[in-house]
Amino acid sequence: MTSTTERLLPRLFLLILAGVLALAGWQ
Repeated sequence: MTSTTERLLPRLFLLILAGVLALAGWQ
């Protein structure tokens, strides 16, 4: 794993989590 991947993965995870929470809030 490169340092770039290690830095992007948490950000991607938070982005997906935020999207799921947003969709759950709309429904």
